[in-house]
Amino acid sequence: MEYHWSLDDLRSCKNKLWQFYYESSSEEDKAYIRTIIDAASDIISDLSSNSEIPSLSYDQRLGTIEKELVDYSSYYDIIENFIIILDPFERQLNKIENIFKNVIGPHDSYAVVTGATLTNYQAFNIVKKFYSRFDGTLFPTFMGAFDSRSTSVRFVDKISGYNEADSFYFDLVKRYFIQVVKTKDPNKAFSLIHEYGHVLSYILNPKAYLLQKECMYDEVAAVFPELLAYYLNPGNFDELHVDFEKYASLISVYNYANSLALHTAYVDIWKDNRRRANKRFFRMVKKELGEKVEDVDEGLDTYINSCGQYIIAYLVAIELLNVYRKDKNKALEIYRNIIMVPYNQNVHEYIKSELELGSHLEEETALMIDGFEKKLTKVGAFHV
Repeated sequence: MEYHWSLDDLRSCKNKLWQFYYESSSEEDKAYIRTIIDAASDIISDLSSNSEIPSLSYDQRLGTIEKELVDYSSYYDIIENFIIILDPFERQLNKIENIFKNVIGPHDSYAVVTGATLTNYQAFNIVKKFYSRFDGTLFPTFMGAFDSRSTSVRFVDKISGYNEADSFYFDLVKRYFIQVVKTKDPNKAFSLIHEYGHVLSYILNPKAYLLQKECMYDEVAAVFPELLAYYLNPGNFDELHVDFEKYASLISVYNYANSLALHTAYVDIWKDNRRRANKRFFRMVKKELGEKVEDVDEGLDTYINSCGQYIIAYLVAIELLNVYRKDKNKALEIYRNIIMVPYNQNVHEYIKSELELGSHLEEETALMIDGFEKKLTKVGAFHV
């Protein structure tokens, strides 16, 4: 089966949306359709080779920083707590990382050791197998999307940033699109499981995709199925290979968290400055953190959305995994409720009512790392 979609498909969706817009007599509906159209325009622009990031004036940059600090300030404590819990494992994490530097060199895949490969056909079979066992109530929705994979999924040479895959959805025209980096690596199956988690949430709760203000929980829909797939191993991959993927997932979010650690200081300074991002705020940052910021005017980064989403989603997924081991149905019920929270309701409050983020992170991390170390010791990896 061939898998392909192009920018023309996105433009076609956008044209249909404009048609819906002009045919609608409801101002509320028009506003929503326009939101979808604007999102489509951004996606098309991002995927176009000639897209450029517009430069911001000094005042615009201040406004952006102000908004980001307001939007993200409540999440810094969660991220800081994540670092505090994982810091005691740093020695073990570094030890394992050094092993893989010796064993797999510059590669990011354990497949260079096992020689394992996976065709697209095999990857999709694994994805279908996983979701058939994941949640019976969600499976029909998954299959509806899965059946259109030939015109909704494409494999590309690269994706912007460090992403291995991404996805998006156009409500009303009911089209989803996934792109995955071309590879024969078995990790391709896990990437697809991740993206189809997003697709499920897009289809079942499309307005939340565009209108939910608490975007920090957007990745939960995808990270929990991916993490669960590592433990269920629907592809029957080599155990060490799957453990490596678990480890790689953990180290990624740990590195994300450490990269955001400096942001906590920004928030403290912002609060001391009466929650204002202005010239005085910049001067305070330079004075207190100048030796850590090469060029505060240009280098100050208060954007935590992308990295922060993965950290928070990982925390939620770990708690769901802990519940899953004891009560599968309860875990899946919480997961469904999370992805179905209406866009105008508080996702964070619902999650807090069901899960205590970070309460099992130490336990789950110890289980994973200790088990991985034992397996690596057994195969003599520490003597490489």
